[in-house]
Amino acid sequence: MNERLSESKSSEFTLREFYNILFRNKKKILIFFFSTVIISWAYVVNIPDVYLSEALLLVTAGRENVQMIPTTDRAVTVDRSNNLNTEIEILRSRKVIEEAVDQIGVQAFLNTNLHYDNIPDDQVKQIHENITLSLLNNISYNIQRNTNVIQISYTSTSPELAQKVISTLFLKIE
Repeated sequence: MNERLSESKSSEFTLREFYNILFRNKKKILIFFFSTVIISWAYVVNIPDVYLSEALLLVTAGRENVQMIPTTDRAVTVDRSNNLNTEIEILRSRKVIEEAVDQIGVQAFLNTNLHYDNIPDDQVKQIHENITLSLLNNISYNIQRNTNVIQISYTSTSPELAQKVISTLFLKIE
């Protein structure tokens, strides 16, 4: 019985032993802490700012969405979710995005000091194609729940470009 009691005391980790380990390794702990803080600070300072531009589009019901049922005296509206999905697919179409890129201009999307006029024609087509694909992948469309509202959003490192892309898409809709 006495052996069991002495074994439990020897395997027990005391607070004094914990502090002893901390003070023996204080240089390693401080180096790890400060290096983590410095690396995190350098990362946060150097990441580019990202700007989000959002817009809401209200899709109203027109006469084509109302049907008269012969057995009743009132009009019944048709389910709008298909119409909203149709509007989203039109906004997502490659032609609408290409027209938006043409209207904004390729130079607005280039982050370098290259001028659009100095680039050879075969590269211009490739740059235009890359920008179109980027917009197709980065513009998000969401239907607001239980409403006739479509939310369109786009993120960019330039606030002017983010706003210009969304406003150009809205001008294409009208």
